[in-house]
Amino acid sequence: MDINNNFKVKNIWLKSNWFDEDGKIFKIGYDAFLMYLTLYRFCVRCEGVDHKSGYEEFRTSISELKKMTGFTMEQTYKLIKTLVRYKIIKTSVTNWGQYTDKELLVIIAIDLPAVDDKADLANREEYLHLDMSLVQTYLDKKFKGKQIVYHCLIKIHSNNHEGNCLLTVDKTAKLMHIGIDTTNKMIRELNREYLLSSYYRNIKLISKTGFKLEHYI
Repeated sequence: MDINNNFKVKNIWLKSNWFDEDGKIFKIGYDAFLMYLTLYRFCVRCEGVDHKSGYEEFRTSISELKKMTGFTMEQTYKLIKTLVRYKIIKTSVTNWGQYTDKELLVIIAIDLPAVDDKADLANREEYLHLDMSLVQTYLDKKFKGKQIVYHCLIKIHSNNHEGNCLLTVDKTAKLMHIGIDTTNKMIRELNREYLLSSYYRNIKLISKTGFKLEHYI
């Protein structure tokens, strides 16, 4: 993956319900989410965006997206079309059969938070703030869309006062549609890279382990 081209914005806002168990993230898949984030390397109208109108514009090409993400050409086409199908973006292409790989591709994000004042977003639980420099750190450490989605889930489920998140491994696996072993491995890897701090709490739960993990990011 080419990581030298930095994101053009410092942060973005996402709808929290994208990360519900049946939300858009788990319908489109982790790779499509990573492709969506990659678009912000090509943003031409994002900073100072009018969220009320819900408009952010990107200018790139399938060839550039392939180079930036490391996906194959076939995967890149499929992921962009997936984002279109789930109404996360729309593109300037009217006929993909006539589009060439290096041709200019104009993309509009169409499922954005819609509020009168951008400052209101910070106080509304239905919206998630994502630091793009942190996303870059995840990518620099060779993590991908799955781990970034987990970071988003931790933020959504964090207690704002204490700054911690109480999510069992079982609950995390269920939300993310992955196995218990995969979840445990992901948590260990993120702790090893200092992107997550996890501790066992001595709280008896109705579960196999009887313990709950407490996470900090």
